[in-house]
Amino acid sequence: MQQEMEEFGRPVSWGEVFQRTHTKPDGIFVDFKAQQVPEAYEKQLNEAMSEEDLQGPGISGNSSQRSTQLTLTIEQKNEIFRKCTQTDPKGIIFGLGELPLMVDSGKGKESFASSTMPELSQIQDQLHEAQHKIDTEEEENARRDEEHRKAQEKISEISKLLSPTDAPASAQDKEPGITPLDPPAPATA
Repeated sequence: MQQEMEEFGRPVSWGEVFQRTHTKPDGIFVDFKAQQVPEAYEKQLNEAMSEEDLQGPGISGNSSQRSTQLTLTIEQKNEIFRKCTQTDPKGIIFGLGELPLMVDSGKGKESFASSTMPELSQIQDQLHEAQHKIDTEEEENARRDEEHRKAQEKISEISKLLSPTDAPASAQDKEPGITPLDPPAPATA
């Protein structure tokens, strides 16, 4: 759409974009359905111009199409185009894809369509909820890590108390002053 605006030197309507994208280089429409939409669009533009002419003086000496371009706003033209074509349940206009959802009509500035704002808000809420859950789980993990560290310290202390390396080496070490008996001497005859 930006390219068409630069070529025409003015903002362009969805109808002009549709015609530009649905005609072959020789000016023939790509299919019958693509031909019907601009025909209906031109008819509706002419009817809208007739209503404009009845409401006030038009610009004399111009064709109906030229007069329409000068008196109807881009928004009005786009609304007429929307009525002349099909829109799917997601708001996608036949032949334009998501262009109307991505472009703030007539200004050539990209913006989020109002239909995507609730989705964006919902995604942000889910992101905040997920971040809160992650933070909570990190706190819980830190608490468990500390409990685990303390339990390991206790196990280490108990292991030291029960360790066989710390046990007395002999009975002599247990009770001082007692010497072990020598084994009995063998009997001689």
